[in-house]
Amino acid sequence: MKRILTDKKGETHINTAIIIVIAVVVGALILGGLYMLFAGNNGVFDRLNDKIYDMSNTGGERSMKLEDGKLLYTYDEEEWVECELAELEETGSVTRYITIQNGETLIHLIAIRNPSRSLVCRSLDGKEWVPVKTTTSSIGLSSTNSGKGAYLSYGNGMSFVTSDGLNWTMTSTKNY
Repeated sequence: MKRILTDKKGETHINTAIIIVIAVVVGALILGGLYMLFAGNNGVFDRLNDKIYDMSNTGGERSMKLEDGKLLYTYDEEEWVECELAELEETGSVTRYITIQNGETLIHLIAIRNPSRSLVCRSLDGKEWVPVKTTTSSIGLSSTNSGKGAYLSYGNGMSFVTSDGLNWTMTSTKNY
């Protein structure tokens, strides 16, 4: 007993426990970093692949389409890539995609249905999307017969019209 009490090596059960805890924490950080690199559609490598695809565009037109609640784009009509939409929640979906012509400018509009709210977003290039209308009820979005404007109707009966996707004029004030 006297030998254990006078031992000056400093090796105790507490030191060993601290070393094990540090090893577990470092291991968890390494595994978390690897998961972020390879985590499917939201991983660093997947987003990097999308950025490289965008940079390799050789001046072709960016085509867009709506498929299974996702907005997709392509430059070559062969490889379709999902658009990054900051306003789209994980369980939300894009319900409508239309374009309207305002002079020389082609304007892209999408309707998004999220569990918490519905909204319309606008883009001039199909890359950067800005919310322009938000509601807690359902929405319907359609283009006018001339293709130079868009109609927006809320599930509560209110409706709007626009020619530029920014300025909306109320056409019906019904509120069911």
